[in-house]
Amino acid sequence: MAAMPSFRLAPRMSLLLHLSDLHLANTPGEDAVGDYKVEAVPEKDRVTRVGLLRNTLAALSGWLAENNESLDGIIVTGDVTTRGRPEGFSELPGLLSELGEALPEPGRIVVVPGNHDVAWGTQAGTAERYRAFIEGVRPAGYVTPLLDGIDYDGGRPRSVADPLLIGPDFAVVAINSADSCGVIEPFPQEEEAELERLSDEGAISGRLQAQIRRVRMYDMPRINERQMAALAGMLEKVPAGRVRIAALHHQLTPVREEEEVKPFESIVNIGAFSTFLSEARIDVVSHGHKHADHVQTLMLGGAARSQQRQAVVASCGTIGGTAGTGKEVAKLIRIGSDLPTLRRVEILTVPAVGAGRKLQGKIKAVYDEPSWRPPGATPITVISGASATDVHEQLLEAGRRGGHKPMRDVICVIDHGPTALEPPASYPPPEDATISLPEWFNDIVGWWQDPKRADGKPFTHGQRLRDWAADQARDQLEAIISILRLDTTTSRAIAVLVNPDTDNIADKTIEFPSFSLLHLWIDNDALNCSAFFRKQEMTYWWAVNAAEIAHIQARVLQALRSYPKELTAGAIRTYASQAVFSDRLPKVNVPRIDRLLWQDPDSLRVLAVAVADRHMSGRDKDIATLLSLMEDWAPRAEAPPTDGAAVPTRGLAAVANTLAALADRYPTSPAREIGDLLREMDEANTPYLEKRDTGDPAHPPAAEDHPHP
Repeated sequence: MAAMPSFRLAPRMSLLLHLSDLHLANTPGEDAVGDYKVEAVPEKDRVTRVGLLRNTLAALSGWLAENNESLDGIIVTGDVTTRGRPEGFSELPGLLSELGEALPEPGRIVVVPGNHDVAWGTQAGTAERYRAFIEGVRPAGYVTPLLDGIDYDGGRPRSVADPLLIGPDFAVVAINSADSCGVIEPFPQEEEAELERLSDEGAISGRLQAQIRRVRMYDMPRINERQMAALAGMLEKVPAGRVRIAALHHQLTPVREEEEVKPFESIVNIGAFSTFLSEARIDVVSHGHKHADHVQTLMLGGAARSQQRQAVVASCGTIGGTAGTGKEVAKLIRIGSDLPTLRRVEILTVPAVGAGRKLQGKIKAVYDEPSWRPPGATPITVISGASATDVHEQLLEAGRRGGHKPMRDVICVIDHGPTALEPPASYPPPEDATISLPEWFNDIVGWWQDPKRADGKPFTHGQRLRDWAADQARDQLEAIISILRLDTTTSRAIAVLVNPDTDNIADKTIEFPSFSLLHLWIDNDALNCSAFFRKQEMTYWWAVNAAEIAHIQARVLQALRSYPKELTAGAIRTYASQAVFSDRLPKVNVPRIDRLLWQDPDSLRVLAVAVADRHMSGRDKDIATLLSLMEDWAPRAEAPPTDGAAVPTRGLAAVANTLAALADRYPTSPAREIGDLLREMDEANTPYLEKRDTGDPAHPPAAEDHPHP
């Protein structure tokens, strides 16, 4: 036999270092880290940002060696320098050299400009704006983004411009978001000329001129349409299976709670840029600017869900002022590719450390998830909530949103199972109920959990769970309790409600439960319940089924009360292979007159005696009860719903027989007349039942076509 192909790959971990907002050209006062209220310590001896950065990169080199790891690339997301000072760019190679042997070659280092890396007051897309960045960064051989007005021939990028860093399992795309930072808002031509004339004449002081210039200058993050179009074309050539990382300076969304009041706080064309990131299949967005360490997942793209894509967005922190040792100064992005196509993204935070300190035990993971994939063509609907009401409301909304059409593969999760014991607050009261909703709900749940067998009685879930077959004494719930007592970690606590010996699935006249399987399991000292339904009605019967499971959960918890640790009620999960939505109570609502016959037959006999005996104590109440039993199944004036009407099968005949037996003893009572009337009703129902069970499309659908709870 030929060997089976293996999907296992040799373990591979790519590792990238993310730095941001280095501000290497700060003044000595700006660069100091600490609280120097007096001048007792000379500036040259003070702890500085650059000093901590150097210490941390040196310590990171040691950490990498100790953990047998190496860097596959470095991403610097802007603000290398301060206020465009060229000396800041010239210091970058020396700072990175602190990594020693861990330093990747220059072609594997990505540097994008921040708002401090361009010349303010210059026009966007000009050589003057980027002169210091180009002269200080590109000669080093680093990967840089397409610079507006510099790297294009007409509308196309020049062939020498390459903003991509491609690794074995990643691709970093460098993006320039600073082209419009520090631009001066132009006045109309006449007003601009008037301002210049007044300035030349000395009518406006130098201080006022500076203030006017400051008000006209905006720090506006923006990604040019031409850049996005060019990058989209380049990314099409990136080999499949790479985690795609977008590196830019500015944030996509707020990363701090502090209020910041200024114009253009966010990327001005964020809608278009978000769509670009989604269509470019970006998995990770790395940025800086806000000096805050933050990680979040965002849905990128347009309003249509089919156009959206989830990405992890990582903001890199920095240090300065009184924020120094222990504060984030870098991030590591680790990419796992030990599966054929699925990649795992892990993000770690690197704190600043002082001279001679180590990073062992200080680098912590802040994110670890597989890269996002779009849902398949056959999605599964998962509806979850803390309570049964939370879930039921979402089910009703899902039904409305889908036009009440059937849905496939619907999973409902109730975090706190006991909330299902009561009808949800959103439960629609049955139109023909003659008793209160809680009473009706508890009655119907009790019926479906009734384990008793009786002649003519249809199956109930309780009977299927507690009395599997008439000739076999098998209580599945007791078996579940027994196995959980022996082993609380077992997965064997399972019960089935479909009997292949009697439930001929090919015979549509045979009804058997849609509730097919029940599984109980213990996790973290909580008893959880999962149930599978081949078909489930969600408006009315999902809540009934959930209540049944909650009662089972309570019963098993009570039986396991001697468990070494006190068990709590966990979650209830229902899995519906097909979910349907009804606007009226389905026919599985067995009329109460039938339920009484099988659950409490003596109560029906009492009602019959009340009809015959005018002097019976409490007769009025009993007559009212009998009338409510009739109204419970009374046909409506309009046509019955497609699911068919609830029809008594034995209860009418049982009361009629009792009245016939009483007629001779109470000759002046209406016993005979009422008994004949009930028998006539029962005979009229018989043909309807026969037609219903044939599955003939000309008649109300067969049992298979509509779910039993």
